[in-house]
Amino acid sequence: MVDSPSSIEQAFQAIDSQGRRVRPGCVLIDPDRIDRRINDLAAQIAETYTGQGQDELVIVAIMTGAMVFLADLVRAIRRPIRMGIMIVTNYPGVATKAVGPQLDYDLRIDITDKHVLVIDDILDTGGTLAKVTERIRSRSPRSVRTCVLLEKDIPDPRAIEADFVGFRVPNEFVIGYGLDYDGLFRNYPGIAVLESAEHEG
Repeated sequence: MVDSPSSIEQAFQAIDSQGRRVRPGCVLIDPDRIDRRINDLAAQIAETYTGQGQDELVIVAIMTGAMVFLADLVRAIRRPIRMGIMIVTNYPGVATKAVGPQLDYDLRIDITDKHVLVIDDILDTGGTLAKVTERIRSRSPRSVRTCVLLEKDIPDPRAIEADFVGFRVPNEFVIGYGLDYDGLFRNYPGIAVLESAEHEG
């Protein structure tokens, strides 16, 4: 039996740390569209690095939001890769607006003279991605490119633009497929707008 969209969203209903009832709301991107787009992105990335010989591509993922995207994307890229992570916090707890990137865990592998592809979940103002790429460039890689699952439609100029973009989404707080709110919904299979209600009790 296949769950209906409403039953899936009902199953993910939760209470956040402030006592509000929260759940996935309007579904922007379903799992099938994500799967197809991941394969397209992997092909674009592989083509971009064609002609670089067998030089290893180093993929640096910004955690924790990019973990699901990373897992699916790297398995679809047909070339030698190494992986590293950086942990950056930008939306702590119940925050729905960026508070500024905070580096919690730095990259541990050597990227000198390597081609580096930075992976992130969502591009909003670009502050996080700009900070990470600046730090990576200071370590003398051969090249640095960026890939994001989502790019928000925002009115103001960004600090950086991504080289590869999965989907463009409206300027809403979105959850699912690795993106969270208050630590919830990373395992929701699609991308949805966060829906919240009044405090419980």
